[in-house]
Amino acid sequence: MRRSDRQLSDAATLDLLRQGSWGVLSMAGESAYGVPVNYALDDAQGAKWPDIFFHCALEGKKLEYIRKNPSVCLCVVHKAEVLPKDFSTEYASVIVTARAETVQDEQERLRGLRLFAQRLTGRPLEEIDAYIARFDTRTCLVRLCPLEVSGKARTAKAFNAS
Repeated sequence: MRRSDRQLSDAATLDLLRQGSWGVLSMAGESAYGVPVNYALDDAQGAKWPDIFFHCALEGKKLEYIRKNPSVCLCVVHKAEVLPKDFSTEYASVIVTARAETVQDEQERLRGLRLFAQRLTGRPLEEIDAYIARFDTRTCLVRLCPLEVSGKARTAKAFNAS
């Protein structure tokens, strides 16, 4: 990271990931491709950087790109505010470089979809399972296995210290 003075600690970076709910997934193939996705963290493994789940249709551009090149990047922006008088922006963001894979094991897939739905809706498990059952045959779950994670922030306080 070029601006190490803006680098966040691992704990602050993980906190930003936990607070966020969407990011832009970037992929490389015949051309560059980026798409916003909702996500949920999988803290079950107890790893330093938890795996990240998102879901999509069973076919489409995301899956085509992932199958050809599983190296992806997820950018999560937690806060962004333009500061016109300072010619700057206040922000906090996380970049996750990861390997993407579709989840094939049905039990793991159901666990991931439940985790994803609980994270985003807070609904009871019975409602979540009923919803998942309606769309189960049309839903793919993708796991991002983090390889490198970095957080960066710039606050107005740091800039206005003149």
